[in-house]
Amino acid sequence: MKTRKIICLDFDGVLHPTAEGGQRLDVTHFGWLPHLERLLVSHAEVEILVHSTWRHQFNLEELRLLLGGMLGPRVVAAAPASDARWWAIEAWVAEQTEAVDLLILDDAPAEFPASMPYLLVVCDSARGLSDPVVQQAIHCWLNRGQEREALT
Repeated sequence: MKTRKIICLDFDGVLHPTAEGGQRLDVTHFGWLPHLERLLVSHAEVEILVHSTWRHQFNLEELRLLLGGMLGPRVVAAAPASDARWWAIEAWVAEQTEAVDLLILDDAPAEFPASMPYLLVVCDSARGLSDPVVQQAIHCWLNRGQEREALT
């Protein structure tokens, strides 16, 4: 059975900057989305689970529209309603019948346990996906295991 690759996506502080205290700055929303699109262009198998608080204000179809033509169709779900990000992600995972490999993109590390079976990439809320270190971490996760598969 093949493992599904899922990116758990927060919006504020990941796709666009946020100020201290979580307030939105006067910036273009989703300004860093092209970085994620570029990273995923050759990884059509990767799906997206939205765990951003935006899921409380927008339905699934609206979230897909916000993420645009390339990434919108990859959104498989929004995490269940909860103020606890980790619990919402775990609740969604518990409902899955297939194995999943998660990459969590978020700017609030305190929302997640110190040890968990998934990769958490913490974004600086002022740099988000524009940060080359974050981009490199995503690239490594996307390509993890491909070397082994090529040898077999």
